[in-house]
Amino acid sequence: MRHLFLLVVLALSSFRAPGQGLPAEGTGVGEARVEGFVVKAATGEPLPKAWVSLRQAGGGKETVSAITGSDGRFVLNGIVPGHYLLWARADGYITAEYGQHDRNQPGSVLILGPDSHETHLVFRLIPAAVISGRVFNEGGEPLVKVLVQALKYGYSQGKQHPAPVSFEVTNDQGEYRLQGLPAGKYYVTATFRPGVSTVAGGRGAGPAPGSMYAPTFYPGTTEPARAVPIELQQGGETSGIDITFLDSTGVTVRGRILKNPTARPVKHMNIDLSPRNPGGRTAFVSPPAAVDGDGNFQVRNVLPGSYMLTVSWDDGERRHAGRQTVEVANADIDGVTVVIDAGLELSGRLRVEGDPPLDLANFRVSLRSTGESPLGTPNSAVGVDGKFLLQDVEADTYRVAVSGLSGSFYLKSVQLGGHDVLGPGLDLTTGTARGALEILLSPDGGRIDGNVVSEQKTPWPGARVVLVPTGALRPRPDLYKETTADPYGHFALTGIPPGEYKLFAWQEMELEAYQDPAFLRPYEDQGGPVTVQAKGYLTLQLSVIPSRHQLR
Repeated sequence: MRHLFLLVVLALSSFRAPGQGLPAEGTGVGEARVEGFVVKAATGEPLPKAWVSLRQAGGGKETVSAITGSDGRFVLNGIVPGHYLLWARADGYITAEYGQHDRNQPGSVLILGPDSHETHLVFRLIPAAVISGRVFNEGGEPLVKVLVQALKYGYSQGKQHPAPVSFEVTNDQGEYRLQGLPAGKYYVTATFRPGVSTVAGGRGAGPAPGSMYAPTFYPGTTEPARAVPIELQQGGETSGIDITFLDSTGVTVRGRILKNPTARPVKHMNIDLSPRNPGGRTAFVSPPAAVDGDGNFQVRNVLPGSYMLTVSWDDGERRHAGRQTVEVANADIDGVTVVIDAGLELSGRLRVEGDPPLDLANFRVSLRSTGESPLGTPNSAVGVDGKFLLQDVEADTYRVAVSGLSGSFYLKSVQLGGHDVLGPGLDLTTGTARGALEILLSPDGGRIDGNVVSEQKTPWPGARVVLVPTGALRPRPDLYKETTADPYGHFALTGIPPGEYKLFAWQEMELEAYQDPAFLRPYEDQGGPVTVQAKGYLTLQLSVIPSRHQLR
């Protein structure tokens, strides 16, 4: 019943089965016609000037579109029979797709036969939410051209991180409006941009000499942990979210940049000083740094906190980089030394088990950092002989990845100097590597095909289907597989390494959330156990797991 309630109340679309009959007025022989209404979800009132579009399924171009009249009605004529996706959008509302169960999921396929006349389609659009307010300086004067962002927590590499979902720049009255937001919890942050942001009316350029405006969270804190979340309801406007900057006086960090092996100073460095645990400081702007001809640098106006100082330099052939942690308190810091180097070169060879005829040049090898503040993602093309060379590899910890895998191929083993590094990862924190990388691919991966259905056993398009390793293999990100059920509720996972897994199908799930053990924990009993054999093939039917808000 709660599923049914969701379909009716959210009501992103409702429809009846396609009908057959004589050609409708304005439609040629054999052509189809689609008509219906776009209304406000809460009241059912007609929604004029909404845009309704029809596009061929499978990536086809938009075929027919129409704008609703004052009665909210739309008519699409002259449609060639086929499979289509249909959606409606309007200013101030969340776009909805035909057959959509949740706003983050794709809709269903609309099948139109010759002379089909699909009538009484109804899109019930949910109004988007708005956050509005003003930004002031410490004297109560409005600030112009300040960057304001709405942040929402999402997942990356199995951890929650804030990310901006909407941004705006304050106008000449210091006002901002963050629009088009779905219901949910948000944090608002404002960033004063030196040289861009000003006081309204041109009465000043910003903070007093010798001080700064640090990125500030609502209701007026520079500490992400003290920010107050704003809970938005569908279609509501939360106003009065005002932010006031306060003059902040930071410390100065001084030091020297040296280059190995000669320890000579280097000019023209790129220097970045960023919080080690940003916790929401996506709007953080690194204070400007000055470097003299001897490699001496200083960074002014640094607030207390833990930072990573990253330095990089390109000599035209190689990229040189280095980093150093800096703990800032309430006093200036002198004597920070950052040594930069080109990093090491790591050679290797890729081969395929059984040596089947295969163009190895279609593959690419990369190292994905698992450490703090990665300096890059070293990668290399693979030659026809399977050899590759990774350059400028920084001292860090990595996972080895191979792109270009398709079909039944999977990464079977990775060894460095005869030691397994696929499971535990590649540790290069000493800045040295003993031996070459030996990568083995296997063509014997398993395959799972299936369908996701509702409680009523009807197809559930757009479900997030995730295969998760069990037991000691749970921390291995290379063993996770993810896909989205197509408009017919069907899914396929290929190239699965043999082993024990659980298979889940979520109605709605944030990207990569499944790699967070805390997210998975309450769903463990809803995952179906699966044993995948080499070259194995399984066909399964999964029941969709309701959204979180339905479980509460």
